[in-house]
Amino acid sequence: MLSQLTKLPANARVGVVGGGVAGLTFTYFLGKLRPDVQITLFNPESRPGGWIHSWHTQGPDGRPVMLERGPRTFRGVSDGTVLILDTLMQLGHGDNIRSVSKDSSADRKFVLDPRDRLVQVPNSLGSLARFLASPLSKGLLWGLAGEWARKPVGADAPDESAEALLTRRFGSPYPARNLFSAVYRGIYADDVGRLSAQKAVGRMVRDERAHGSLTAAAWARWRSAKADTSAAPELSPLVAAYGRALGRDAQELRSLAHRLAQFPMLGLTGGLQQFPDAFQAAVARFPNVALCTGTVTGLRGGAGAGDKQAVALEYTDAQGAQHKGKFSHVRLAVAPNRMAPLVAGANAPLFSKLNAIRSNTVSLVNMYIPGKDIVPAQFRGFGYLVPESNANPEKLLGVIFDSVIEQSFAPFAVADGAAPAAPATAAAAAPAGIYTKLTAMVGGSLYNDAEGHPTIPSEAETIARVKRALSRHLGASPTDLDGAQWLHTVARDCLPQFVPGYGAQAAEIERAVLADYAQGVSLGGMGFARGPGIPDVVSDAFTDAMKLH
Repeated sequence: MLSQLTKLPANARVGVVGGGVAGLTFTYFLGKLRPDVQITLFNPESRPGGWIHSWHTQGPDGRPVMLERGPRTFRGVSDGTVLILDTLMQLGHGDNIRSVSKDSSADRKFVLDPRDRLVQVPNSLGSLARFLASPLSKGLLWGLAGEWARKPVGADAPDESAEALLTRRFGSPYPARNLFSAVYRGIYADDVGRLSAQKAVGRMVRDERAHGSLTAAAWARWRSAKADTSAAPELSPLVAAYGRALGRDAQELRSLAHRLAQFPMLGLTGGLQQFPDAFQAAVARFPNVALCTGTVTGLRGGAGAGDKQAVALEYTDAQGAQHKGKFSHVRLAVAPNRMAPLVAGANAPLFSKLNAIRSNTVSLVNMYIPGKDIVPAQFRGFGYLVPESNANPEKLLGVIFDSVIEQSFAPFAVADGAAPAAPATAAAAAPAGIYTKLTAMVGGSLYNDAEGHPTIPSEAETIARVKRALSRHLGASPTDLDGAQWLHTVARDCLPQFVPGYGAQAAEIERAVLADYAQGVSLGGMGFARGPGIPDVVSDAFTDAMKLH
């Protein structure tokens, strides 16, 4: 939220709408910071975590298996990851934290070229040579060589698409369509030509405007890093504020941040669901937090209410009874398209602004084969993404090799030389022996028509498409694919469409909320966080909890 949020009055009542990561972590931080504030967390599902869903079932061989029906890892270099993992360790879940090292096979990433061949994203001289020999490198070297000399836009230039910025800086559309489009499909499930440059490649936008070119910015960073001889880098302002507010030792946090920077990704044995489960179990023990498995149907009130408890939430409880609760402050921690119906009829201008934000739908297809590894040795890695330059009849966004990631997990230690974490329990560990587990991501913007409305294929058709793609890309046999265990999940409206101008659109919504509800309402979640990842949402939740505490 914008900086106008200020401290809550003593003994305030706060309602939090949404039991996903955004609502759950906001409740945790505010509940810790302000024991006098009474918080009600509304989640229509008994399971916390929103799109995080580690599904435990039985495999074809009758043995337990866990399939991730949503996110599965954290990135290491992130303020939000420091907050998440430090809290998990304080809650007694440190033993289940696992890391993937930079030299692990799971850190190898691949892109599908226009010929349907997997090409590794370079991480060595050999892989660089192979990448440069592939069609994916078209326009890249020439674009990099002349990037420094290309004229920048002015400091006050309007937002543009990520593709437009990349095409300007590299001098041709090929790098955007061949390489960058794959990356952004994997993150946003959207086309590089429809993504806001300020949202998707914000650092490039800032670099161009501050230094004139991306090359000059990279050179300035290199010189600055070379000149910095400090042995112990300072904590970021956000992590330092977290440490002060929650009484955490600065040296411990510094050690944790330093350790995390060594790993490209982190995970949890038994599934990422342990993260929201741990936070929900913690807030359930807070004397100032109440959990309500109710569905919020309306938000009423505003600046003219003349009442300390100025905002009312209308909700239906688990038994179907209707209620109304009054609050000093309401945190909306759901997607923009789910916020809009809450103000319909009561605030038509805000409803119109929220309703204008569309979202993409992604189909997730999990596959599990016990006793056999069908991922070719030369392609063992995190997985692969599909760029716009590939014909892609299956509308595939990418494939994650879960079994490679799980088999690359190592115990995580807070500091170098510290004793390794205890191994996870057998029930929570990955399947023993050889197996294949992967997740295919399908659809996103590729499902949408010209107006942005999705057409979602049936479960049978989606799985059939994934089988065809795996057969063509990995050489998987029909016998293996037909004998595998399959799980289909439709993540409907899971990712906002961050179109050019989205930042201004979101800021306008926040200004309207602050004006209409006199600080009685704040907005959280992916639609209003600084970035699209789980750590970004957590950082945003802590920042706003600090403003209100």
